[in-house]
Amino acid sequence: MTETLLDEAAAVLVDPGFTARVSDEEAAVLMAGLAASASIFLTDRGTSAPRRCADPEDDYLVDAALSTDAFLVSRDDRADFASVEHLASGKPGTALRRFGFFDE
Repeated sequence: MTETLLDEAAAVLVDPGFTARVSDEEAAVLMAGLAASASIFLTDRGTSAPRRCADPEDDYLVDAALSTDAFLVSRDDRADFASVEHLASGKPGTALRRFGFFDE
């Protein structure tokens, strides 16, 4: 996880679209869990990552995932993530199944 992405997650959890579904306590637990368990990769959108995605705002995420051999989790079903060589990516459910939290 990058510092920027951690900040984005915190911002999403206070968005009115989510506050109706996630309590303040649940959001705090989620953020504490992410901060405690995630490996923070220091990069930002301002880096000169090579152009890999249709949305250049996502290039830093691909760069971080490739640099750390991480699985890139995205709710977006983007073909450009799938087309990046050596990048493992998928939706949250795919990630949970891949890492054994759900049966295939």
